[in-house]
Amino acid sequence: MAEGREQLTPYVTKCYGHLETLRKRKRQQEEQVETLVEETFGQIESIMHEIMRGLQERHASSHVRFEASDNKLTSSLRAHNRMEKKLKMIAAILLREDDGEQEVDN
Repeated sequence: MAEGREQLTPYVTKCYGHLETLRKRKRQQEEQVETLVEETFGQIESIMHEIMRGLQERHASSHVRFEASDNKLTSSLRAHNRMEKKLKMIAAILLREDDGEQEVDN
C-alpha cells in the first residue's frame, strides 16, 4: 500500500471492493434513472405538444363554424326583418282599404 496508508486486511480489502462495486452500480442506476426521466419528459412534452396542436385545430375549426353560423343567422334575421316590414306595410294597406270600405258602407 501507499506510504501513510493503513495496511488493510484481505477481508476489509474485499469489502472495499464490494463497496466500490455498489458505488458503480448506484452511479449506473442513477444514470439509467436520469436517462429514463429525460426520455419520459421528452415523451410527455411530445404528447402535450400534440394535445395543444389538436386543441388549437379544434378551436380554429369551432371558430370557423361559429362565424359561418353567425353569418347565416345574421342573414336570416335581416331577411326576417325585411319580411316583417313588408307584412306590416301590407297589413296597414289592408286596414286602410278596410276602413275605406266601411266608410262607403255607412
